[in-house]
Amino acid sequence: MKNYSKTVLTVLMCVVASLSVSAQTELGFNVGISTYDGDLAPATRVDVILNSQASLGVYGRVDVGRMLAFRGFIQQSKIRGDDADRPQTESRNLNFQTNILEMGVVAEIYPLGTDLIVAPFFSVGASVYNFNPETEFNGRLVELQPLGTEGQGLPGFAPKYGLTRLAIPLGAGIRYPMGDKFVLGAQASARVTFFDHLDDVSGNYVNYLELLDGNGSLSATLADRTGEFAGTEPRNIETGTQRRGDPVDNDWFYTATITIGYRLGSGLFNSGGGKSNAGKYNRCYKF
Repeated sequence: MKNYSKTVLTVLMCVVASLSVSAQTELGFNVGISTYDGDLAPATRVDVILNSQASLGVYGRVDVGRMLAFRGFIQQSKIRGDDADRPQTESRNLNFQTNILEMGVVAEIYPLGTDLIVAPFFSVGASVYNFNPETEFNGRLVELQPLGTEGQGLPGFAPKYGLTRLAIPLGAGIRYPMGDKFVLGAQASARVTFFDHLDDVSGNYVNYLELLDGNGSLSATLADRTGEFAGTEPRNIETGTQRRGDPVDNDWFYTATITIGYRLGSGLFNSGGGKSNAGKYNRCYKF
């Protein structure tokens, strides 16, 4: 997965670098909120928004026509979820949080053109993201992936999931030029993750003693926290007899940001209207 991710990013960044030779280029940053939808997400859409965390990022963008631009970005986001915010599953008593570091490239499509005072656009692309879900336990944060809380790593179960994944960002936004150099924008983006363990919750419960023997006491304790909620001893239900999460619907994460960009001019390496040196520098980055 890691080598494949690097190959995808290399190809995408080379495309953007090649286009930037003669196209209008722009650098900028964004700030906003991030949230997610999954097994530990709040029950209502309003609560999902209220549960949002901070998201920050930087980007480089090139116009390649009146209706198309490419944008490469690096985004740092945070998401969280807690059964305490879900009355219907409160007794399950699970919680998580994770930072997400994402890199990717998207194509911005302008159905009405880029030369409007306010230009709406849609975007689609590819990204690589890294995450590491943690849960709060006894006043400290514990990493969940190494524990194999749904039996990962044990004989007969899936291997432990990777923490670096691929996603497809789908978005929409608007751009508003402020003079010749600065551009103000707003955008919202959803990530198709093809993955169901952003929150470490997906399948069925595994027997407490089986986890205790195979993955250790912390795994057994944090896999099923219903007893902790009820103030009783840990449950010892049979493996697979009760669902822990919903394996049918994958997790998604979202960002909504305000962007501020600065236009560098036509050709990333073109200085003062003179002859471009882009060909000299137009080499693909080596990962």
